[in-house]
Amino acid sequence: MTNHIVGLAFCDGEIFSNLHFTQALYDALNTKGDIHVSIGELRQEAAIVAETCLKQEPVRSTTVFGFELEQLLEEVTGIYQDEVKLRTIMTTLYQQTQSYSESYGALFPERKKKARQGSSI
Repeated sequence: MTNHIVGLAFCDGEIFSNLHFTQALYDALNTKGDIHVSIGELRQEAAIVAETCLKQEPVRSTTVFGFELEQLLEEVTGIYQDEVKLRTIMTTLYQQTQSYSESYGALFPERKKKARQGSSI
């Protein structure tokens, strides 16, 4: 068995599960009479099934298939293979996450509490 990335979906919420997608893809292939297809045919059918499944979800989404997907995967692979670039990106993401957490997230109540304590002195 080999796993293949057939598409990416960028959404503003949680979408269907892998199991739901796999079952929907199997059902789509089975209704055509043959579940044993080439990887190219599988990718085409997977794109159709994914779009159909996404339309049933309460999210806004952008999907990436085909040539754009290959470009994106190459870019991500390149980033992961360049330690300096990866470290820079991860450091930036950590700083942004920390800032968000302090302003709006889990650390926000703690910061608010400290501010109240400081103002009462």
